[in-house]
Order: sequence, then C-alpha cells, then structure tokens
Amino acid sequence: MGEIPDGRPGENLRSTVEHSPEEIVLIRNQLEKTLASPSFVNSARMRQFLRLVVERTLAGGRDGVKESVIGTEVFDRSPDYDPSVEPVVRVEARRLRAKLQEYYEGEGIHDAVVISLPKGGYAPAFEFRASPSAVPPAASPAVSPPVRRRRWIAGIAVVLCGAARAAILDRTEACVSCGFAADYFHCRSAIHQSFRRSFPGLSGGRHD
Repeated sequence: MGEIPDGRPGENLRSTVEHSPEEIVLIRNQLEKTLASPSFVNSARMRQFLRLVVERTLAGGRDGVKESVIGTEVFDRSPDYDPSVEPVVRVEARRLRAKLQEYYEGEGIHDAVVISLPKGGYAPAFEFRASPSAVPPAASPAVSPPVRRRRWIAGIAVVLCGAARAAILDRTEACVSCGFAADYFHCRSAIHQSFRRSFPGLSGGRHD
C-alpha cells in the first residue's frame, strides 16, 4: 500500500459525519482492531488520541475535533492552555500519522477500513475498501460429464479387477491342492473357464 493520503481524500475517502449505521459499525470495529495492534497496544496516549478523534468525528463532524480539546482530554492540559505556545498536540499528531502509516503498511494492509489523519487538521478520514460481503464466494469447480464418466469407469475397473483376481486365486489354489503334477494346460484352462463363468459379459464367449 502506498502512502496514506494526507489532506487529499480520494473518492472512497470521507471525513464528514455522513456515515450510514453500517459504516459506523465498520469504523468502530476497525478502530478497536487498530488499537489492539502492536503499533498501538503499548502506547496509551496514542490509543487515547486516536479513539478521541474518531469518536468525536463520528459524533459531531470535523468541527468537534479541536486542538485545545485534544490537549485537555488526552494530554492533561488545563482548559486555558495556549496551543501556540505549547504545541504538544501537533507534535503527537505527527507521531499518530506515522503509527497509522506503520499499521496499514503491515498487518492492516488488507483491512476493509483505512483510518488516516490528514495533515492540517485533527479529524480523521475513513476509506472504505471492498468489504468481504461484497465479494461473491468462489464457486466450487464443476466436474464436467467426461470427467465424471472417466471416474465412474475407473471405479468399475477397480472392482472388476479385484473380483477377477479373487476368482483366479481361488481357482489356482484348487489346482495347487491337486498337486504340482497336474497338467499345466489343464489348470490354465480351468482358471480361464472360472473367469468366464464369473464374468460372462467380459469373456465374449458362450457359457460352459
């Protein structure tokens, strides 16, 4: 994935509050997944920062995410602190953008929702990629009639071979039990006749 857009939303990148209930669920699920990732799990301030700006944006739009609000609610500054004198929010916003970039270039590269923090403000933008439900399930490969027919013939052949082998072995044992002095050609003829009686349709001759 390339660099996350900073301040130049594409057609799928939206930072307004006009989100459907389904999209809000997706955004919040993505938020929780991102906060639980190695990029954020050990950084309490970054987690609080990202959660605040996402929830404020979903609740009130871009105007609800102000530097002074972030300073007081995330970085414990007094309500009358001067952001121009103490730029803690701007400094930490750069770190947050870098962490989001790191996440989406790593384990979040295939996530359905991309959360970014465009430069020039603190309201996040949300990019909705193709959701799994929008992708049709892969169809099972169809087995063509010739393939099914070949499989059926192969199965029948295996059964017939097994039965023929049993019949031949049975007849052979009978010949051997008569003694090795038995005439070889007589024994072979007996085995052949036994096979023809077992499988008259395959022998092509008459029944004995």
